[in-house]
Amino acid sequence: MAKKNKTNEGEVERLKFAEPELRDVEKTYVPEGFETVEEYLEDVRETHRLDIQADDDNRKAALEDKKFVAGEQWDPIVLEQRKGLPCLVINSIPQFTAQLVGDWRTNRVAVKVLPSENGDKNVASVRSDLIRSIETKSRATRTYDSAFESMIQCGDGAFRIDVQYAGDDVFDQDIVVNPIEDALSVVWDRMSIDPTGRDASHVFVDDAIPKKEFKRR
Repeated sequence: MAKKNKTNEGEVERLKFAEPELRDVEKTYVPEGFETVEEYLEDVRETHRLDIQADDDNRKAALEDKKFVAGEQWDPIVLEQRKGLPCLVINSIPQFTAQLVGDWRTNRVAVKVLPSENGDKNVASVRSDLIRSIETKSRATRTYDSAFESMIQCGDGAFRIDVQYAGDDVFDQDIVVNPIEDALSVVWDRMSIDPTGRDASHVFVDDAIPKKEFKRR
């Protein structure tokens, strides 16, 4: 159930759930459809591997584009042949990238909720206001700009809509727009065919962290 709360930064939508019964998760818990936890983890690993394999050509091309933007613009073979000789790089890519990002910032698009044929215009207006509030609270413009810049550089950009627990109530959750700094860390369902990815049954977001931090979490 959703409700609106007023803060110093405006109204924010929060998801209110019935307070669950607190209990420890059984250590022997096994996801449905699998006989052991290891069998489930092996299935996840295999799915991840196949998803990356299916998009391997695009990912390699995107990585090459990112390196080119960063200044690695010499052919490796030619670079090896010129070992010890000057290899100048006049990188003009950031200039054109900044120009496109600047145009995007000048002519931003915004989410607009339209009522259906028999829909309530007031409800649509309220939802539009809630979305703007969520974007303001999340500082979403910076997230959108970063995703757009990544899209220009390598043809792919990413961000995600999350829910996170509110600080003042453990059972309230805020809707937030969070950035994904590396678009290549997102691994989409290989069976997805819709350009927007909305038909994907799963999506991985890879995140490399130290083992000590992983165990702490």
